[in-house]
Amino acid sequence: MEAQYLRRENIIMKLTLPSLSGILLGAVLTGCAGQTSSGVLERDANTYFISVQTAPVPLGGGAADSRRVAYKEAKEHCMRQGKMMIHLGEASGPATVNLTFKCVKSDDQELKQ
Repeated sequence: MEAQYLRRENIIMKLTLPSLSGILLGAVLTGCAGQTSSGVLERDANTYFISVQTAPVPLGGGAADSRRVAYKEAKEHCMRQGKMMIHLGEASGPATVNLTFKCVKSDDQELKQ
């Protein structure tokens, strides 16, 4: 009876290890389809730049997801300073968005222009 139990465990182990390998491989491939952000970089006094890249559409969200993440990070950066984000320019490709922006106070004259 003990021998049968051990054989069953071996069968279970043989079935389980390939399944675990598949799960790990899937997790690695999913990680590759993620996003890469430069983080907010200062260009000039109070002018900033961020670049976000997402996997192309079949694997990721492409430029639309990159744009969403770039604007979110830019707005959060300005909000931490108690300021608002003003979009200065954007360049994008199939999976990348480069955003240039400023952080200004809500009573700043630049907002009114």
